[in-house]
Amino acid sequence: MTATEALSAKWLQPTGLVLPEGLPYEEWVELGETLRAMEQSVMWWLGDWWRYGERSYGEAAAQAAPTGYSRQTVKNAAGVADSVELSRRRDDLRWSHHA
Repeated sequence: MTATEALSAKWLQPTGLVLPEGLPYEEWVELGETLRAMEQSVMWWLGDWWRYGERSYGEAAAQAAPTGYSRQTVKNAAGVADSVELSRRRDDLRWSHHA
């Protein structure tokens, strides 16, 4: 299992990252790259999540569990996700560029 695969499996805690002693340097670097990619992906995920909820659950989506984001942030993320189809999203550009 690579560092990236283990990230969600056991290392990622709600308040920190618990890394094992002896983690090889190459895996540590890979993990940093994965964290950066995750940070850049959150708004896409949030927007796609909200769009799915509206499409699948209609008005009930408005009662969704709190995300920790303001309603406007969620709606903005959904708007960008809606306006940029998945095949046109560029992972070498930040979400804010697409916005």
